[in-house]
Amino acid sequence: MNRKVKAVAVVAVVAVMSVGAVMVINPLGTQFRYEKDWTFGFTGKGWISIESLRDCNVTLSFVNDSSVFYRLNIELYGPTFRSSAFKIRGSQGLTGGSLQFTAISRIRSMNIVLGSGMQYDIFLGSSVRLNTTIIYSNSARMGDYTRIRYSADGILRFAFTESVNFTDWGMECVLSASPMGTAYVSIDLPDGMDGQASLGAENVYTIELSGWYYRGGNDYSTAISVQEPLLDMTAQGTTVYASLRD
Repeated sequence: MNRKVKAVAVVAVVAVMSVGAVMVINPLGTQFRYEKDWTFGFTGKGWISIESLRDCNVTLSFVNDSSVFYRLNIELYGPTFRSSAFKIRGSQGLTGGSLQFTAISRIRSMNIVLGSGMQYDIFLGSSVRLNTTIIYSNSARMGDYTRIRYSADGILRFAFTESVNFTDWGMECVLSASPMGTAYVSIDLPDGMDGQASLGAENVYTIELSGWYYRGGNDYSTAISVQEPLLDMTAQGTTVYASLRD
């Protein structure tokens, strides 16, 4: 390729937006950051889908800020063009918004921060060898039976704290660290919310049971007959460590 053709190839990845402003269409780098605001108050629902991660450290948490839809920080293992590293797309409107992220190459770390202005359905799956921490706190919002579904081997640390907002519904959690993984589950229910949990693993260790009771098999709950609002959780893995507090 001669110099003139090379120059055309480089220019093809940028576009001039206005005088003095340049948007990089397909940047090369190791770190990427994406942010989206939420401007419709305490209403709507967010759909978050993260797929095809490999050998990645993942953190998902909440910030007590109703103006945040999501903040996403990504670090790659080495300099890569964005189009070769991952695909990202989303939408937003009066009734809610979505974020769809699919990894193409290996990603070293991903930090996902969600806001307190809407409830979220979250899917994080089709992934392998993850080191994941998920924390529900900082006024994370529950609504029309909010859901999280997690499916990846490796290590999963899941914490649900008293510092959440909920209605008369609750939340469904399906957490799978199978086939070869370990799940650490810490639940501290807020006042007014019942809980039930099914812990399916070859090895189950209950570190603490306070206000929860063993019901036989793999099942634990805060009452014989639980009522909504309800945290309904299933956790699977080769080994599950659980701390359950009411």
